[in-house]
Amino acid sequence: MNTQPSLLHKMDRTGLPLLVARLVLGGMFIWMGLAKTGYPELILEKTGLYDKPIVQRIVFTGGDDKGFIELGGPVHFLKLIREYELFPRQLWFLLNFTAVTMPWIEVLCGILLIAGVAVRGAAGLLLALLIMFTTMIVIRGINIYHAKDIAFCAIKFNCGCGGGDVFICSKLIENVTLSLLAVLCLLSGTARFCLAKNIIPPRPVETPSEQR
Repeated sequence: MNTQPSLLHKMDRTGLPLLVARLVLGGMFIWMGLAKTGYPELILEKTGLYDKPIVQRIVFTGGDDKGFIELGGPVHFLKLIREYELFPRQLWFLLNFTAVTMPWIEVLCGILLIAGVAVRGAAGLLLALLIMFTTMIVIRGINIYHAKDIAFCAIKFNCGCGGGDVFICSKLIENVTLSLLAVLCLLSGTARFCLAKNIIPPRPVETPSEQR
């Protein structure tokens, strides 16, 4: 009987696949979360960097499409997620609560992933969010497809993810890739390069005499 570990198991034990998945997934959600809070824009304005031409080419705010990274705040994010009709109009307070808290949940999960603390919990929560986001994007894309009668991959809109207007097919590929990284974080059996390995002591192993 062959007891040699498989190639995938050997790769996982190095900790490198998990490290890459943590850094990419965590970094993406920190960026997307912070972009919705309004603080990066506030910092740029307070430091006087917002008016610099190089910054103007990189970032844009709200619907002012002149860069590559969208900065906004809870109000702008609220307007975007309202288009998905997540909650009935009577439950406006839930919509407001979502707009305020969701960006910080994304940032917190991203920090935990990069630090290597509560990796499975953070990855599981982000995977659930990704499934929800992707489902809403597909539904909205289908509605636009039927309303405007254009090619599905030619549909472009602001999904509220922090990157401004995006083509739906490229966004779906991005979300599927991030979902696979989250699954990798959930299934990995190693704790190498994780901070939790150094701050949480291992569970003591009981000896046969102690088990009796």
